[in-house]
Amino acid sequence: MKKILFITTLLLFALSAISLASPATDYSKGKVALDISLHPSADITESRPIFSLHPNGKNGNLDIGATIGLGGKFAFQYKNINIKTKDYSLGGPFLYKEELSAKEYNILYKIDKNFSAFAGITNAKYDLTFVNFNETLSGKGITGFQVGVIGTAEIGKNLNAYGVFGAGDKITSYEFGIGYELDKNTEFNLFYKDTKYKELELGNLSFFKIDYTVKGLGYGVTLKF
Repeated sequence: MKKILFITTLLLFALSAISLASPATDYSKGKVALDISLHPSADITESRPIFSLHPNGKNGNLDIGATIGLGGKFAFQYKNINIKTKDYSLGGPFLYKEELSAKEYNILYKIDKNFSAFAGITNAKYDLTFVNFNETLSGKGITGFQVGVIGTAEIGKNLNAYGVFGAGDKITSYEFGIGYELDKNTEFNLFYKDTKYKELELGNLSFFKIDYTVKGLGYGVTLKF
C-alpha cells in the first residue's frame, strides 16, 4: 500500500496536476459519470479579520457530482458539496454549529487522454446556528470563477491515479487520489482534498468576511452510464 501511495504521489507531480471522485475521461455525447463521496472527518479552518477558528467537521459529510459528455472533447460537470461542523463553543456556555454549502458548474475540455482543462463558476455560502436558541444566521452567497487542470494516469491493473487543481477569485482547491475499477461501470475511490472558499459573508455583515478552508481524506464511488 505504501508503494502504491508513493508511486501515486510521484506520478501526480510528474503530471503537474495536483473534487469529488475519480474524474470521468469519456466525454462521448450522452455519457454520464455520477460521483458520490463521503468525508469521514473534515478539518476546517475559518480565517476571520481578527481571529481564526478550527471547528471539527461531522462524520458523513456528503458530496455529489455528475459529469455529462457533450461530444467531441467537451463535457459539463456539476458538483454539490456540503460540510457540517459539530457543536462548538468559544469558551462560554453558548454552542454554535455551521453548515457550508457549495456548488460548481464547469465546462471540461480534453487535451489528451491524460489531461483535461476546465473553467466554470462556483457558488458558496455558510450558515451559523446558535444551538442554545435554535436560531440560524443565514450566510450571503458568493459567486466567482475558476479555471483548472485534471491529470490521470494508469498505475496498475484497474488502478488509476488522478490529480485536480483549480483556482479562481473565490476558490482555490486541489485533490489527489486513486481509483480502483470494480467493473467497467463502477469505481471505488480514495482521495485527499483541500478547498478554500474566500470572502464568505454572514447576512449583511460585509465587513466580517471569512475564508473557509476544508481539507481531509475521503472515499466514494463513481457510477458510469
